[in-house]
Amino acid sequence: MAAACVHAPGDTFAAALSAKRSSVSLFLASNHPDGVPSVAVERPRTIWIDLKAVHSIRALPDAVGDIHKRIIVEQYRFSWPVVRAHADHEIPAIIGALNTVTSGHNFTAPELACCSGRFKGQIAVDQLAWLSHLSEELDAVRIQILAAHAELTFDAILALHASIEALWTKSLSRGREHEVMTAVSSMATALQVPITYHLRKITWLVEGFRAFRAFGDSKTLSTWRGFELEITRLPPQHVIFAPSSHDPYLLSQVRSVYTDDYELSPAYDRDLPVIHQSFKADFPSTGIVVAHPECTILHFSHDNIDDMFYIGQSELSCLACNDLLKAHNACSSGCKKAFVRGSHGLTFKSWAPPVLACQPEDEALDPLRKQLCISLRIRLEQALIAYRVRLSHMHVTVQ
Repeated sequence: MAAACVHAPGDTFAAALSAKRSSVSLFLASNHPDGVPSVAVERPRTIWIDLKAVHSIRALPDAVGDIHKRIIVEQYRFSWPVVRAHADHEIPAIIGALNTVTSGHNFTAPELACCSGRFKGQIAVDQLAWLSHLSEELDAVRIQILAAHAELTFDAILALHASIEALWTKSLSRGREHEVMTAVSSMATALQVPITYHLRKITWLVEGFRAFRAFGDSKTLSTWRGFELEITRLPPQHVIFAPSSHDPYLLSQVRSVYTDDYELSPAYDRDLPVIHQSFKADFPSTGIVVAHPECTILHFSHDNIDDMFYIGQSELSCLACNDLLKAHNACSSGCKKAFVRGSHGLTFKSWAPPVLACQPEDEALDPLRKQLCISLRIRLEQALIAYRVRLSHMHVTVQ
C-alpha cells in the first residue's frame, strides 16, 4: 500500500492496517509537510479492490496474470515521475560509483577508513566482471526508461518492469553475488554514493508487487475480503531538531582523525574552527523538521491501534527510525509493538525523534533515550566522516 502511493520524486509513505468489525482501517502517513497528498489516497483504494479481485479468482491463473499485468502498468503510469527521475539521478550515480571501483581506483587512507565491512581496498578480478555487467544492466534500464517515456505503452512498461525485476534479483536478493554487493556497499561513504540505497529506490515497485502477490494469497485477506477499506490520512508531526558540533562524543571522533601514534596533530587546533563552520552549514543549530512517516504512525498508534502491528513502507527505515522502533518495542511501559521490514542503514540530517505518548519520566524508557542518542551521534559522525574525506582531498591538492 505504501509503495503504491509514491507519485513524485522524494515521496516516502508508511501505512498500517487494522481490522475492526466489518471494516479495515488503513492509516497513511507521508513525509510531506502538509500531510498525505490527495493524489496518493486513491491508489490504496484501487489496490484494495484489485487484491480482493485477485483473491476471488486465484484458482484461475490466466485471469490472475492479466490483473497483475494491468496493476503493474497502472502503477508505473502513476509513479512515472519517480521512475523517470531515476534515469537522471540514481542510475547515473550508481554507474559512476561502479566505474570508479572497476577502473582500478586507488582508495586513499581516509577513504578506506570510511569503508565498513570486509572491504580492504580491492575486489577480486572475477567480481570486477560481475560489477561491470551490473553497470551495463543499469544503463540498459536507463535507456528503457527514456524510450518508454514518450507514450508509456502497455508492452513497454511490462518490459521495463521485467528488466528492473531482473536487476533486483541480481543485486539485492541474497544470491551468490550478495558478498560482492556487501563489499561494494561498504564503500558507499568513501564514494559518497549510497549504492544499495539507490538500488532499492530504483526497484521499490518490484518489492511492492512481491508483497501484493503474497498478501493476495494470504489467510488474512480471506478473512477481510468482505470488508471495506477506510483510509485515515495522518497529519504530519513537526518536531524540533537541534544538533551541535560541540557534542563531546563527536569531538572525540574528530580528535581520533587527527591522532597518529597517540600524538595529536598540530593541525587539529587549526582545522577545528573550519570543522565547526562546516558542521554549522550542514546542520542548522535549530529547526523544525517533519517526522518520518513510520514515526508518525508510531505516535498515532498509542491511542488508535489495539494490538501489535506491522508498518508497511515505501522504502526501508533509516537507521534512526529502526533504532527507535527497537527501543520502543523493548521498553516496559506496555506499548503496542510495531514492526517494519528493516533498515537501509543510512541516517539523515533532517531526523528528530517523534513525540510519543509513552514517554513519561520513567526509568523504563532510559534504553529508548540512550538509543536515540546513539542514532543522533551516528548520523553526525557520518557528516564528520564525509568532511574528513573532503579535507584529505583538500590537503592533497594544496601539497
